[in-house]
Amino acid sequence: ELNKTINEKVAQLPAEEVLDEEDTLEKLYKDEDVEQWALAQQRLAGKWSFILIDSPVPNAFVSEILPQRIFITTSMIDYFIENDDEMGLVLGH
Repeated sequence: ELNKTINEKVAQLPAEEVLDEEDTLEKLYKDEDVEQWALAQQRLAGKWSFILIDSPVPNAFVSEILPQRIFITTSMIDYFIENDDEMGLVLGH
């Protein structure tokens, strides 16, 4: 989505402005849509970890406090996950 948004924004600029790479980048960095997707991409980049929590409460979640970690409880696995596809569904929610 970031690349798509950048391409759309560049296509909206007059041709003479696109020739000045520095000016084009400056305008893109100030664009709210580009900023939103760039920040989202930064949050997703890097190595992710899975944390298994022994709990009777079925749950799976992520937290901004502990980024790049996916938490899942043992009861979520016990009660709702019977195969890899169901695990993918839970982790992707």
